Amino acid sequence: FEPYLLVMTPAMLDGVAETDPKIADCADDAAKSMMKNLSDVGLRQLVPQLVEGLEAEVNKKKSASLNLIGYVGYCSPKQLASALPTVVPHIVEALFNVNSGVAKAAFNALKRVAGVVSCPEIQEHTDVLLDAMRNPAGPETETALDGLMYTRFHHVVDPASLALVIPVLQRGLGERDGRVRGKAAQIVTSFVSLVDDPNALEPYAEEILSKLQSTAMDPQPGVRQTAAKATAALVSSLGGGRLESTIEWCL
Repeated sequence: FEPYLLVMTPAMLDGVAETDPKIADCADDAAKSMMKNLSDVGLRQLVPQLVEGLEAEVNKKKSASLNLIGYVGYCSPKQLASALPTVVPHIVEALFNVNSGVAKAAFNALKRVAGVVSCPEIQEHTDVLLDAMRNPAGPETETALDGLMYTRFHHVVDPASLALVIPVLQRGLGERDGRVRGKAAQIVTSFVSLVDDPNALEPYAEEILSKLQSTAMDPQPGVRQTAAKATAALVSSLGGGRLESTIEWCL
């Protein structure tokens, strides 16, 4: 039945966007059921359709796509690991849509992702992390980084936790203030050892390494040293081509 579900996805998006609440609710329930039962292959085929829906001219269809994207949280942990690195950046981008309905749908989608976080320590910080993503230019980013820095972790970090934390780390590593970049780099070092499967870091590695390399050029020695440690921890965990390219960069 899965191939037919994928074909019906555009119609389901239209249903979720319906003004009649009865139709919208039925389509919403169908979307939840579909996401719970999709195979890995089905999910890989569905995600591009949902991302494409975010580019629709009609705002209601954008909101409907975001609703379905948010239901990725109902997938298995293995599926989450493959889907979230693709969909979360699009959700975060939609947070700043000029249409309030689209921005609200994006925030609700992020809350659904936060709702499936299994790491108890990250669960305590979901509200702070969501605020930081919603207000990246404000003090919320440093507040979130401080919360993560001073948390003692006793559990592994799951894919949903990574999907919430990585955008905040990327923002922190991109700050002008070297002190904030140093905090973000320190958290990267810690998280490398907390992730159960190092491959879960691979989709985020390129951007994080690029920002860490920029941070390693900071005029403050302490910040440079912290960035170097974070870079070493990340590439050592990933190995392969990442390690080789980083060695070349150092030379």
